[in-house]
Amino acid sequence: MSLHHYLRLKRLWAVRVQLMTGGDGLTVKAAALGNGFWHLGDFSRSYRLVFGEAPSETLARGRRPLHLAIDA
Repeated sequence: MSLHHYLRLKRLWAVRVQLMTGGDGLTVKAAALGNGFWHLGDFSRSYRLVFGEAPSETLARGRRPLHLAIDA
């Protein structure tokens, strides 16, 4: 694995953790930009390839109350 690929994956995982644990004020755009992704289309495409879902889906799931997340 190249260094570039490793660093990109590390940044994608950082965004995922933020989206899964973020509060109501967090947006996908803010999380992506905060982790160095400037082209949001490329970011979204890469995120979907790595995690199998859109970043907005991760954020929506992260905002659900705990009892709903366990039942799903």
